[in-house]
Amino acid sequence: SDRLGGFQHRFERAGFRFEPHFHFLQDAAPGRPVRELLRGLGVDLDFVRLDPVALFRFADRDVVVGNSRAAFIAALKADFADEVQGIDALFEASLAVYQALTRRHASPLLALYAGDTMDAFAARFVRDIKLRAIVSAWSAYFGYGSAHIAAFAIIVFSEACWDGGIHHPVGGIASVVDALKARIEAAGGTVRTSAAVRQIRVDGGRVCGVTLADGSAIDADLVVSSADAISTFGSLLGAEPAAAGARQQIASLQPFRSPFCVYLGVRSAGLDLQDGAAVRVAFDGYDLQAQDAAQLRGDIEHAPVSVGVPTRSNPGLAPAGHAIVILYTFVERERIEVLLRDGAAARAYADRLIRQAERVVPGLGANVVLLETSAGATPQLYTAATQGAIGWAPTPGQLPMLPACQTPIGGLYLAGQWTQTGAGMNNVLASAAIAAATIAAAEDRRPEASGTS
Repeated sequence: SDRLGGFQHRFERAGFRFEPHFHFLQDAAPGRPVRELLRGLGVDLDFVRLDPVALFRFADRDVVVGNSRAAFIAALKADFADEVQGIDALFEASLAVYQALTRRHASPLLALYAGDTMDAFAARFVRDIKLRAIVSAWSAYFGYGSAHIAAFAIIVFSEACWDGGIHHPVGGIASVVDALKARIEAAGGTVRTSAAVRQIRVDGGRVCGVTLADGSAIDADLVVSSADAISTFGSLLGAEPAAAGARQQIASLQPFRSPFCVYLGVRSAGLDLQDGAAVRVAFDGYDLQAQDAAQLRGDIEHAPVSVGVPTRSNPGLAPAGHAIVILYTFVERERIEVLLRDGAAARAYADRLIRQAERVVPGLGANVVLLETSAGATPQLYTAATQGAIGWAPTPGQLPMLPACQTPIGGLYLAGQWTQTGAGMNNVLASAAIAAATIAAAEDRRPEASGTS
């Protein structure tokens, strides 16, 4: 790429500064893991706490998710008086699973619920279809029906939101990118853009460097790849025998669905953007599985539509009197290929999404002054190997099979959304911490290891 940030790289249009897939960081309160990780790297930024975080709009009710777990549970109990015991049991189990997973506690609940989708997990405790849809509503934000996405993915995400708060870095995610770049350079490192890697070189089962697309070589006894694992073990390693097992593992995994985003610059006067939730999801009903099927067949009018408002916490990302609204839906590979090559089809799809987004932002369409889609703004993310997929599909059967950061090739490590931690900013940060610790431990054990690399 010609800029830093990967899937979160910033692009600008007419004074609007867009960050393609970023909405917020969970568990980012002072003293919490995200903040401590950055602080340990010498990055000390200001953060804005978001509250409320999300609005889930159904035809007969609005469900608001704030920073208070207790308040959310109390609101559910008031709305579903016949399900009070089930609600308590559901959230008690959710918290126990979250604590076991994040604190690495042994718990029989992990084996009990490991194979559950979010819908199956909710059905263990509550009967009401509407209530099950509400407690599973984050699934649509992830781009999946609750009968497909792993319960563990939703549990860890939602509980972390409450446990460590929801925050947005002042200046946007680009402020984190810029600060990390500065720290690398201060430590004597070099950050390069527009330097595509053509090959990861291996000699005798151990990495020895990389070759760039221009033919130049960089020698190294350690290489960390945050590229997609399909390419890492495929085109970048070629027929390397030591990668055969990893290639077979990767071939059995299903990538995440492809996101299609619409980036809007809007006049903010008259729009309910500044005081509302940072993320809003409009639902066509309570049957999340039917809506998921509608999403995949391109029936936007009967599918969930997610809306992000980054200027809710960072108004400086847009010119005065304006705001940024990002709409997104998830599609299958065949549809994203059409949208990427056919500008008219992409614009028509965008117009339909805007009309549906007006369910949570009334008057949106009439206030649009700038419109860009994934096809025009971020085409480089839609590679042949992944078509823009945000890591691996977060389904129950796949979670235990995702690649670890350490590979079968000596000195080659993985980090990012294509590893065991999965997609999302928090998970990517966690993968980096895990990779760093693994590298330090593994390389210190090497008999020939000396000095630092």
